[in-house]
Amino acid sequence: MPSELIKTVADYCWSHNFLDVFHKFFADHAHAFETAPEMCSGEHDMEYYSLFQLYLKVYEDTLTSYLESLDCSIHDFYKEVREYDENADIEPYLKTFIHCLLASADYESFYKVMVREGRKSAYNKSRSIAIANAKAESKTRDDAKDSDYAKNTESKTDTYADNETKK
Repeated sequence: MPSELIKTVADYCWSHNFLDVFHKFFADHAHAFETAPEMCSGEHDMEYYSLFQLYLKVYEDTLTSYLESLDCSIHDFYKEVREYDENADIEPYLKTFIHCLLASADYESFYKVMVREGRKSAYNKSRSIAIANAKAESKTRDDAKDSDYAKNTESKTDTYADNETKK
């Protein structure tokens, strides 16, 4: 029998109210992972692990706050998840949710997501710089054209004025 609590929490965790918190976290900290290597078994920069700890705190606080609104403790929720996960007849929606719930607390999963976000951040920065450079070049060309036009107009005006004076 499906757990109503787990289903309710799953629905919340797939909602924008929950996911937007983490999209913002990923975007706010992506810069730290712009040059991070792909996942390897070697040591990582301590900043990555510190951000993982911060992410876990945000995750736990966000989930705990929602559970408290349901009058449920995080401990009771995880206990129910463990019991339900042992059930062989888990509906696919909740099985996927439980898998994602567990992956959310995994450093390797976090690191892979952040490296992907770091790559996107670096790409977006380089693209923004390229666009800004293109706009600056275009403006420089436009300013030069305007300057040439002004000089040509000025010399034509001067020539016209000289011709009028000679008459």
